[in-house]
Amino acid sequence: MQGDTDAGHHTGRLDPEDVANKFLTETLKKNELAGTGDSIKKETVGDTLKMTFSKDGKPAVTLTLRQPVRKDKTGIWVVTAWTDEATGETHAVTK
Repeated sequence: MQGDTDAGHHTGRLDPEDVANKFLTETLKKNELAGTGDSIKKETVGDTLKMTFSKDGKPAVTLTLRQPVRKDKTGIWVVTAWTDEATGETHAVTK
């Protein structure tokens, strides 16, 4: 994936918000959460970025993202896990 992005393909992988929105809409089918801007809480812990998306003022889904290859602005982002905030269940992403 990093090689494809370096070659100019799938450049949205360089933006964690784009990666998160694509995961929400295409994988989780939660279109109502994608692109909600102000209702996204971002927290960096080490080399991990956690993005919590809210609905009706309550946390709905938290995505965990990492840069698996390069840890700078040229590195792609991938979702490694997601948490359903209603149930507290965390699911690993192995794709």
